Amino acid sequence: ELSLRIARPWSNNWGPLHTEQALTEVLSRISVEHLYIASEKLSRRRMPWLNHEGLKWLCVARTQFSDPAIDDLPQSLEYFDATRTRISDHGLSKFKRLRHLKTLKLRRTPTSQEAINDLKSDMTWCDIQWQPLETGLRG
Repeated sequence: ELSLRIARPWSNNWGPLHTEQALTEVLSRISVEHLYIASEKLSRRRMPWLNHEGLKWLCVARTQFSDPAIDDLPQSLEYFDATRTRISDHGLSKFKRLRHLKTLKLRRTPTSQEAINDLKSDMTWCDIQWQPLETGLRG
């Protein structure tokens, strides 16, 4: 079992393209079960480098991860933390194919309570954790 945490050097100003190229290279050479890429610069498009069978635990919290990339999540995924990402109501149904998923964190995403309730009804095997996106300023 190998866990991998991606962290940029403080002096490096990587953009989404550089981060994703580096991940593509690393994941093509090794087998990873746990991948932590929170707060990294990811694009809002598809991410085929994520479809890495054997990947069971993935955190993309506080990134631009969005609906198109859900299609690239591997069937082996058991834990997925997408807190504060761009996943919307439109993409939620894509999670239904992930039958091994035990925990799905969708806290502070631009999703509605109604859509989350529907997903919970459809994915009874999965603990779906959600809280609304706070859009107002705190006073």
